[in-house]
Parts: sequence; C-alpha cells; structure tokens
Amino acid sequence: MGMISRWADTVGSSRKPSIGVKILAAIFGVAAFVLAIAALEIATNPSLTDGTTASLLVVAFVFVVGVGLLVVAAGLWIGRSWAWTWGFVLYTGAAISSLIAVVQTPEPVTLLGVVVPAFVAGYLYSKREQFDTANTESV
Repeated sequence: MGMISRWADTVGSSRKPSIGVKILAAIFGVAAFVLAIAALEIATNPSLTDGTTASLLVVAFVFVVGVGLLVVAAGLWIGRSWAWTWGFVLYTGAAISSLIAVVQTPEPVTLLGVVVPAFVAGYLYSKREQFDTANTESV
C-alpha cells in the first residue's frame, strides 16, 4: 500500500509551486477570464461588431486564447510542467513581439509591453525547478 501511495503522489505532479507562482497564476487566470468574457460579450452584442466573418473570426480567436490562457493559469497553479512551458513560451514571444513594436514605435508606453512580459518570462524561468520540465506527464 505504501508503494502505491508514493507512486500516486508523483504521477503527473511535480514540486508544489511557490506563492509567487500561484499569485502569477491567479493574475493570469483573472486576465484570461476577463478576455474570454469580453470576447463573448462582443460576439453576442451586435452593436459592438460589424457582423462580418472576419470580425467574428477575430472574436472567436480572442475567446479561444482567453480559454487557453485560463487552462495555462490552472496548470501553473498546480505545478504542471506543460503549463510552465506554455507560459514561458507565450510570455517570451510577447516580449519579443513587443520589442519589435518598440523599434517601430519608440514610445515609453510601448516599452512597458516589453518589460512586463520579459519580467514574467524571467520569473517563470527562475522557478523552472518547481515544474520539473524534464518530467513528461500526461494531461
């Protein structure tokens, strides 16, 4: 019985995420929820969209991104390595794309779009040992 409980404790899990990672996951979750709800509101309110297929596809994409980020936030909260990977990749990509925007439009406010995702990616990278990224786990 002891061997089974030790096995159950390690399957699909890793170390417990720190309070900082949990706070970050909570912020991701709230932002993702707001993004998904906003997309639903835009989709269901005809006065907010022109009703073309292109605009509805954009709204659908934003909704899917919001739900996806909500899943990543939940994964970070419980310490899943796939959530760490997705979070790190998404925020590194956001920092790089924002850096390109800063080069094209050198304004102080666009610099914030580089600093925040770069900080988040750097923080997640510094906490990578909590997610045991070498461990492949099933979803």
